[in-house]
Amino acid sequence: MTEQLPEHLPEGTMLAGRYRIVRQLGQGGMGAVYLVDHVNTEQQLALKLLHPSIVKDEVALTRFRREARAPAKIGSEHVVQVTDADVAPELGGVPFMVMEWLRGSDLEALVQARGALPKGEVVALLRQAARALDKAHALGIVHRDLKPENIFLTSREDGSSLVKILDFGIAKLTKGDGDAAGLKATGTGQIFGTPFYMSPEQIKGEIERIAPGTDVWALGIIAYRLLLGVEPWTAQNITQLVAQIAYEPLPTPSARGSVVGIGFDAWFERCCARSADDRFATAGEAIAALATALGVDTDSLVVPIPAPEPSSSSVSISRPGTATAFSQTAPADSLSDLSTLERTKLSAEIPKASNRGVLLAIGAVLVAAVLAVGFVATRPSPAPIPSASAAAADVAAPPLAVNAA
Repeated sequence: MTEQLPEHLPEGTMLAGRYRIVRQLGQGGMGAVYLVDHVNTEQQLALKLLHPSIVKDEVALTRFRREARAPAKIGSEHVVQVTDADVAPELGGVPFMVMEWLRGSDLEALVQARGALPKGEVVALLRQAARALDKAHALGIVHRDLKPENIFLTSREDGSSLVKILDFGIAKLTKGDGDAAGLKATGTGQIFGTPFYMSPEQIKGEIERIAPGTDVWALGIIAYRLLLGVEPWTAQNITQLVAQIAYEPLPTPSARGSVVGIGFDAWFERCCARSADDRFATAGEAIAALATALGVDTDSLVVPIPAPEPSSSSVSISRPGTATAFSQTAPADSLSDLSTLERTKLSAEIPKASNRGVLLAIGAVLVAAVLAVGFVATRPSPAPIPSASAAAADVAAPPLAVNAA
């Protein structure tokens, strides 16, 4: 197999005899995403091309297959649709997958552009996402990398809003699924996810405890981010962040200056309970309770949401500093300051601490992991790149309306 690919495949390049390259939408350490034309249907799609060197990594290939198959298994309009997966003989058999090309904006971009969002909008957005999560969980699929960047707002043909969940590349399958079940994509003590949105079981590397409640925790942090414009954490480095997520009492939103109301305090405390057994049983239950806590009338959720201003690259699913499966890596010493870790994805082999109740032990383990093994994190870059799971977005899309659909 060819080990070197051009940095940019030129316009007009044919892949698998049916996809013609229009332009590159983004790239990173694991491959690139291209806007392509299907020569038979003339439909424009997003094609994710894996780097040839990754093909030798069975874990990476398993995640690639999982990312391609999970949306089809879930079968929800609220999950980005993968239309094809194949290899490109023109490039020596490099794997690729093809996805719908989304126009719109991810929720992080909305918060960046507008600040805290109104209660009704937050409930409407997360209610659609919860539908997809409940379907995924019923099938034994746990996303485990939910964050505002992976929840995308686009529109249907009639102009109504449509929320889609992106990036199932590191999803955990809790039921048998052929080769994906036979090969452990993550080992015990290994962290995959985005630090600010990790649950306690994730941040401590307790893979066996990852379940639907892991995604419910992330929904709680996402709701906090959308409603208040910030995350609940005050950590200045990774060790402090681990301590706050895994061990320290969670401050109530009101204690952090929230004006959303005390009902949100109680909701947040349950949604982000340290024990997964104490969280809401399903994503749908969590968002229904959020509507009640915020006093939102779910029968009248129609609110206009203007898209963010166009970026210089006209491509926006992930903003600078956001990690994706195509992210570049940063050296371990850059992790001493949490600002380089904001909403990034980590991958580190962390040995089990002999005493999980001792904060110094887990801190020492993390430092040792950074120095000896190394975390995989993203370095903020000057221009956004597409999400690993969904391609590119035209952020100059017209205003969207959030409804209860």
